[in-house]
Amino acid sequence: MNRLKGIVAVFLFLLLTSNTVIAQNLIGKIDLRRVMLLHPTMIQYNPTMQAFKVARSDNEKKQVVNEAKSVEAEVEKLNAELKDLKTLIKEEDKKFDKTIEGLSKKYLTKLSTDDEGATGMKKMTYSMEASSAEVEHNARLTAYYAKYSEAEDRIMKLTEFGYHDEFTTPAETEKRFNSILSEVKATIKKIADQKGISVVLNTGYKRAIKDNKTSSSVSISDENSLGAIFDNPIPHELVSDEAAVSGYYQNLNSAVKNWLRDADPVLNRINDNLLDTDIILGGVDLTQEVLKNLYDTYKLDPSVANAVIQSALTY
Repeated sequence: MNRLKGIVAVFLFLLLTSNTVIAQNLIGKIDLRRVMLLHPTMIQYNPTMQAFKVARSDNEKKQVVNEAKSVEAEVEKLNAELKDLKTLIKEEDKKFDKTIEGLSKKYLTKLSTDDEGATGMKKMTYSMEASSAEVEHNARLTAYYAKYSEAEDRIMKLTEFGYHDEFTTPAETEKRFNSILSEVKATIKKIADQKGISVVLNTGYKRAIKDNKTSSSVSISDENSLGAIFDNPIPHELVSDEAAVSGYYQNLNSAVKNWLRDADPVLNRINDNLLDTDIILGGVDLTQEVLKNLYDTYKLDPSVANAVIQSALTY
């Protein structure tokens, strides 16, 4: 009997294990942030300008200049609003102090020590009116500070990224990121469909949650950008030098890892579109095939592209 129970237990274990493997094979996983940072379009991203390199006509350049002037005018208007609010806050504090001083003179001076009832009534009246004045005072200050904070946030958003006619504007940059995201998702779906995978989960969402309130302004040197990696293939005359080739790929590997580490906050400006679910265990990693498909589509140097992919897989 015990032997029969043991056989049944083993059978159930194998059945559950096989079902788990099958389930895992129907689930894909990918680090969306990492793949986006390695997307071919990111080759045009300039870390210093925090925007993408673009070629514009003279008319388009004028439009960018006009947009920058419009933003500058709005910032100037908001700064004037901040100045006015500071004045209102200062005036409100003075008004409140004057009100309390007046109440104090009215109810708390020349109190009679002989008439405790009248004295107690004056003190109680003072306390009630002073408390009411304080409530009104705090309500006005709350409203002023709320407007002040709103104006400050607006200024910060308007000035976080600059304008240059040879680079995308802040709005264009965000649009470019969302375009990359759409293409990455479409490529993921295509690869998943080919493999019969119905669900692909994003393993990079935790960083999006963690950094959701972090500024997307980051310090990355242009030498560590994805563009610098792809724009510097190994010189043709060194391809037969084993030591030179080895050193080249070691440097490339380090550059890719540095880029993935340092540039990750760049995507914080579109975190709301990146938040997804995580996978706890198992799943088919689609990173290699998705990146290869993108690099083939954009016809990038295969030797550099393959090295970048391998570096990303071991990051």
